[in-house]
Amino acid sequence: MSDLPVLALSTGQIYKESGADEVIKEEGEEASLWDKVSRTVSTALQSFGKGALSHSGIIFGCLLLLSLAQNLQGLGRAGEGSVAFDFVAAVALGGAAYPALQTVFTYTRSAVEGLLAFSASLLPVMSSLYLMGGSAAEAVSATSGITLFLTAAEAVMAKLVMPTLSIGFALSLTGLLPNGSTFAPVARFLKNAVCTVITLLFSLTGFVFYFQTAVSAATDSMGARTVKFLSGAFIPVIGGAVGESARTVFGAVSAVKATVGVSAVLAMLGYLLPPLLSAVLYRLAFSLCTLVARLLGLEKQAAFLGDVSALLGISLAVLVGAGVVFAVISAVFIKSGVGV
Repeated sequence: MSDLPVLALSTGQIYKESGADEVIKEEGEEASLWDKVSRTVSTALQSFGKGALSHSGIIFGCLLLLSLAQNLQGLGRAGEGSVAFDFVAAVALGGAAYPALQTVFTYTRSAVEGLLAFSASLLPVMSSLYLMGGSAAEAVSATSGITLFLTAAEAVMAKLVMPTLSIGFALSLTGLLPNGSTFAPVARFLKNAVCTVITLLFSLTGFVFYFQTAVSAATDSMGARTVKFLSGAFIPVIGGAVGESARTVFGAVSAVKATVGVSAVLAMLGYLLPPLLSAVLYRLAFSLCTLVARLLGLEKQAAFLGDVSALLGISLAVLVGAGVVFAVISAVFIKSGVGV
């Protein structure tokens, strides 16, 4: 065995040579990565909880003033007063609702962009660990799969999510305008269509990644077994020692891959959980505002707030889809390896 120094690698050496220590070194001795994720989520809950309460308070105030104005001097009846009331309601609720919606979508975009940057930095680490574990074909497949994920997520954010925010909000706002056709149903159709496209795109990305890595894993295992058989048959003593040493190294690589994979999943939770919780909080706030509007007899305003709340489903679809695909990538990475 002393004649095989290349195969006599410790787990610590594998960490350094693969670059895995650069990924998990931020854990530190005083706090684990899970503690950092917990603190991040806690801070996000406090911050966005206050933000949701603040925005919902402004909307509540607008609804109360609109209800009071509607009941004064018969403004709820058709006529010039009704037209003025509808315009005032559109300006007031639009100005109060759009900043809340923009906050959630902006935070979602920042979180997904951060996750994509982290995935890009993780790519060489995963590739090196795949190669150290004897999975050359899987390394190529994983690299192409992660690249596909990065491309798909970037396209979703740039071409679907942010444009849909402005278009959907503008279409929903037409429901508050007086004596005119409303395009709110178009906004609902747009929201459903975008959510369907996002779900389909991320589902296909995860399926393609899993399928091609599964095929590559079978190829790597067949190649490793062939090499072991040939080395044992033609070099009876040294060939068997090489096989056992390779098995030891692959076991150490598997331990490193498990640590890196779990750390990557926790980092993903740190990126995606805060915006996911914020989207849920804001959606609950808008649902509560919708209920208050109906109780006050403001049906058009209630329908508008319901449409705005539905637009937040796009943010939830992006965050959940990106998280699921990244979890699949991490799980396949942890499970990968050749049998010798």
